[in-house]
Amino acid sequence: MEYPYKKRDERRRGKDPLLAIMPWISGIGWLVLVVALFLTASAQPETETLIERWHQKEVDSDWNLQRLHWTFRLCIVSLGISLLGLVVNSRRLKRKRDELRVNLLLMGVLSLLGVGFYLLIVFR
Repeated sequence: MEYPYKKRDERRRGKDPLLAIMPWISGIGWLVLVVALFLTASAQPETETLIERWHQKEVDSDWNLQRLHWTFRLCIVSLGISLLGLVVNSRRLKRKRDELRVNLLLMGVLSLLGVGFYLLIVFR
């Protein structure tokens, strides 16, 4: 089957250096987000169990604000990495086989949710 138009030669000679580092950018951003998730889990207030109630021990019912501040900072870093990756990726979407990195978009949304959660807890 012959094409009615002249087929263009592929001028790309391998991966673009910016596209070659995209998996690393994404991986670092996700690592930062996972660390923020673990910090949030460790900053939660303690839950009172039956044993504490039985022995009438007092349980700390407040969030650890220092850890929450670090969570906020890490979410901001993750959001910045996500936006940087999305900008770099959007500049390289010129061919049909180029693809949008959905994981960077998801990382940005989760980072925004983390920032919103921080603001909800601190300013309630």
